[in-house]
Amino acid sequence: MKHQSLGSSMHKVILGLGCVVLATLFGASSPAGADIIPPDVTICIDDHGQGPPDFVNPPGLVIAENKFKYEGSHTPGHGRWSLEWEIEADPDPFLHATFTITNLLPSAQDYTLNTTLPITDPITVGSLTGGSFSGTLMDAGGGGATLEPTSGGSPPPMYMAIIDSIDYQALPPVPQTFTADPYGTTGFGPFQFGTPIPSQAGPNVLTDIAIDANVRLSGNDVAVLVATFVVEPVPEPATLAFLGVGTVATLAVRRRRRAR
Repeated sequence: MKHQSLGSSMHKVILGLGCVVLATLFGASSPAGADIIPPDVTICIDDHGQGPPDFVNPPGLVIAENKFKYEGSHTPGHGRWSLEWEIEADPDPFLHATFTITNLLPSAQDYTLNTTLPITDPITVGSLTGGSFSGTLMDAGGGGATLEPTSGGSPPPMYMAIIDSIDYQALPPVPQTFTADPYGTTGFGPFQFGTPIPSQAGPNVLTDIAIDANVRLSGNDVAVLVATFVVEPVPEPATLAFLGVGTVATLAVRRRRRAR
């Protein structure tokens, strides 16, 4: 029988203790997603008079560290339209929503979808923001499809980024109408701000961020709306200095390689 030396055994014990310490420090001993409660995302669904607005709090699923996914559908009791959603959220905060609206009526209808995400920690050092809006319009009735701002004398934008319940940034920059040929499909966007996202200077964020989608969809047609809103704290001077040092070091390494 082969016996290990005392030094070898002690070496393994030390390594084992080191792994335990690291697991404790970095949480490796806990299963992914354990005891993590997804943020309480709220969707306000308003079909402008077809029925009263509905408020939905879909259940979230942990898909990565500090990242959550919400999927679901909604068919109002009057059965005049249907809605499906797929939302990814990060309370740091990041909000990405895809909505599929199917108008089951023969005439055009207005829809407003508000998605609100509470943030984990208030941002009080200023922020960098960015967002985008795009989508697809499909004609299912054979008469061509139209997607435009909601009806009225002063319609809201199709996309509005909101910070702490205050309108912040609209997309597209001017009101636009999108059309699809009979039984055809057309895409629109992406319209963006703060590119590269996020880079537009923004305000502090104390409670939540939200996205409003406001559209008028022609009868018997389908619209897929994709909206994103990202907010980050302004980097601290020390962080910027650290990033600057890293950039200089990277450039120096590249120069050395070229010189060889």
